[in-house]
Amino acid sequence: MHKIIPMKKNILIVASFLLLAFTSCYNEDDVNVELGKNDVAFQDSNDSLDHYIYNFYKDYGTYIYYKYDTLDYRWDFNTLRSTITMTEQEDKDILMKGVKLLEQVFFNLYDDQFKKSYFPYKILLAKRIDDKGYWSTSVLKSDYSTSFIALGNVDENIDDLSDADIQDVKNSINFSFWLGYMIINGKLQIPDEFYNISHDYYKQNLRMLVSTSDIDPDPALVDPHKFGFLYGYLGVNRKVYTSGKYYWSPNEETDVEDFFELIFNNTKSEIDEIIKDSPKLQDKYNILISYVKEKLNFDLQSIAGY
Repeated sequence: MHKIIPMKKNILIVASFLLLAFTSCYNEDDVNVELGKNDVAFQDSNDSLDHYIYNFYKDYGTYIYYKYDTLDYRWDFNTLRSTITMTEQEDKDILMKGVKLLEQVFFNLYDDQFKKSYFPYKILLAKRIDDKGYWSTSVLKSDYSTSFIALGNVDENIDDLSDADIQDVKNSINFSFWLGYMIINGKLQIPDEFYNISHDYYKQNLRMLVSTSDIDPDPALVDPHKFGFLYGYLGVNRKVYTSGKYYWSPNEETDVEDFFELIFNNTKSEIDEIIKDSPKLQDKYNILISYVKEKLNFDLQSIAGY
């Protein structure tokens, strides 16, 4: 997930001015006008890709972009995403294959009512999505902001994706949708009951806790499952269970991410096996599944199946 970079005051002023200028020119009959993109015509076409995009917008209110500029993916309402660069794919045959891939890993997982209610206004198709870090550049499979989600790697290798590759794409785009777009737009809120289960153990050295609890008397055998965590961490993104003086529990955000990864990557029967010896993990899993069903009328477990 990308770090949010607060905009400086002068950038906020410029962004506010631009938004005001575009808003003042907006006509409800002209759906083309949007900050960062005012040259896209929502018209039907004999071209198979453009015809698909037109019908998808007509049915669900979501526009699939394959032409865009930096304003479309770098500017957000309170964020300057200056590290992100998207490269357009110009080959329409490859773009159509990207759309078909999206059908397989994203569109077909959700019913029409869910699409109409919760899909973003924009879905971007990119040949490549680069996130330039301080030391290196990461190539992203997907991306998100308050107004879009994006699929990367829509390139000439799309025909050669293995089943494992497709599963990775599925996990990534759904992760960007649920824990990116849905979270930052307030459409998904993790209930307090989830956090309360491990409230006293977040961001703790679990090896220090076991000596004063009845969870496990041997610090060398710390099991994060007994604290309600799927993983413990020796360092950033290093999920290991043994060795080292420090064995950190996740923070609240990482805890949620770990559970969504579990749900996206495993069938219900596989999850039952993973969490069978941990009532805390079972409770957290059931809280997430039940909450999304109740609030959004969607079964999260259906993404990976039963």
